[in-house]
Amino acid sequence: MTAWNPGITPVPGSSFGFGSSVVAAPDEVADTYLFTSEITKIGAWGKKFNLIKFTSITNRRTRKFKGTYDNGSLPLAFGYDVGDPGQAAMLAAQNSDLNFNIRILLNDSQGISLDITTNATTAAASKVLHFASTTGVALGMGVADVTAPTVIPAGAIVESFDASTVTLNKAVTGAGVGGTDDIKFTSNPTAFYFGAKVMSFECAAESDATVVTGAAQLEIDTEILQIPAS
Repeated sequence: MTAWNPGITPVPGSSFGFGSSVVAAPDEVADTYLFTSEITKIGAWGKKFNLIKFTSITNRRTRKFKGTYDNGSLPLAFGYDVGDPGQAAMLAAQNSDLNFNIRILLNDSQGISLDITTNATTAAASKVLHFASTTGVALGMGVADVTAPTVIPAGAIVESFDASTVTLNKAVTGAGVGGTDDIKFTSNPTAFYFGAKVMSFECAAESDATVVTGAAQLEIDTEILQIPAS
């Protein structure tokens, strides 16, 4: 699928994932991430250049230059959950000097896409047995076109429909299909990947009007990889 521009998107729905050490999993995209729940603030990340100033007494003007840069710190805030795997992994990583893979997903995907690929044992087209939508789908197909058994060419991508209004059999078989085809639901939000050190992990029980909260400070120590939504 091609990248798309979602425009301005809301923060709610974004997620934070905590992965393996960079040493154990150098490919950050392929790493397995633990979902970290109850996040209330992720903070800011990205390059911040140091300012270099030079003032000449000859013309009395201060000139400014960009110096070295820092990819920043990530202050996390969350409701403390002793049983949360992501929080537990961060707490353990506090005692390590290694960088750990971090993944941040924004809430900006275009919904759900249906990627249909034909089984390797046949060259026949995939057959959708049931596909009901109140909003219609892309590729010029309306609801009437897909509520009955419908043949879609192998490799075709049906994009941009509302998952709450769609039902589809995951195992697709039928006349002309020599086996069970692979149907993948894919929807990729903007993803940020980087390695960071866990500098602190704290809990707070401040008053009878709040839940127990947690805070972690992460120092970003690698370049930041951004993969746009698609």
